Amino acid sequence: TTDITQIFKGCNNIQYINLSNLKADRISSFSYMFDNMDNLISLDLSNFKGSLIENRMDYMFNNCKKLKSINLSHLDLYFTINVSHLFNGCSSLSNLTLINLVSSSVKDYSYMFNECTSLISLDLSHFKGSRVDNTMEYMFNNCTNLKILNFANFDTSFTKSMKYMFNNCNSLNLTFLNLNLSSVTDFSYMFNNCLSFISVDFSKFTGSKVSNIMKNMFNNCENLVSLDLSNLDISFTTDITQIFKGCNNIQYIN
Repeated sequence: TTDITQIFKGCNNIQYINLSNLKADRISSFSYMFDNMDNLISLDLSNFKGSLIENRMDYMFNNCKKLKSINLSHLDLYFTINVSHLFNGCSSLSNLTLINLVSSSVKDYSYMFNECTSLISLDLSHFKGSRVDNTMEYMFNNCTNLKILNFANFDTSFTKSMKYMFNNCNSLNLTFLNLNLSSVTDFSYMFNNCLSFISVDFSKFTGSKVSNIMKNMFNNCENLVSLDLSNLDISFTTDITQIFKGCNNIQYIN
């Protein structure tokens, strides 16, 4: 078997699946594998290691609305090229285990955690990032209860778009930004409605080294009081229209 796209299509009443011994070395597509299984409560993928050939995982857990926990501690994304909408609409997901993820071939992270409204803490510290041109737009879109996000070792040096990346992450307490953003072309609305931003140190944010836009980047961060952008270089930025729109409580900007 090389393609298990939509393998459970229409199985909307399944509540439990045990795939603890799943071997998927030669699978090229996991896309929509558990798509719209909105009664799925328990899923055992504890030994799932992924594929050893180029593969896709877009929409794999799309709209698994009752799934609360997923253990992907052995998952290797080394040959995966698409994780767009991977956990899209997993609105009950509160426990997600992702360890030692190497995603050096991923081209599309967009909407990866879209509408994961029950996620409070997410550890991506072992998530290495991609070594090919990629997009992260809307990656954490509407993760409204996400408070803690650790991506200490995340490599974004090949990322092209981060527009709306943290859109409506209104509980996120991101006090500093330590990412290589030198290739990003679009930062527009990146932190839109990040209502928990109060004092933010982005002093290591140097900006992009390619033509880029920062339109409405901090749009409606209405509780933001202090912002350190002391090393920001906008030499290559072409549009900073309303970059601080709605940030009416700012007292200090460096």
